[in-house]
Amino acid sequence: MSKGLSKIPLERGLVPTKTLVHELGVTKEAIFYYRDKNIIPFIQVGKRYFYDLQKVKEALGQ
Repeated sequence: MSKGLSKIPLERGLVPTKTLVHELGVTKEAIFYYRDKNIIPFIQVGKRYFYDLQKVKEALGQ
């Protein structure tokens, strides 16, 4: 993957799974479950997933 492509999500204010786990205080398995069940919005770039923290919190009712 080119380095320029990996910067796109961060420039749009999106966070990776690791940051989302920290911010929400849940396990990464919980994030995987929410993502697999389409409970939370996400963007996939190659094999990586990114999330808009505010939209995820809204989807989870936080």
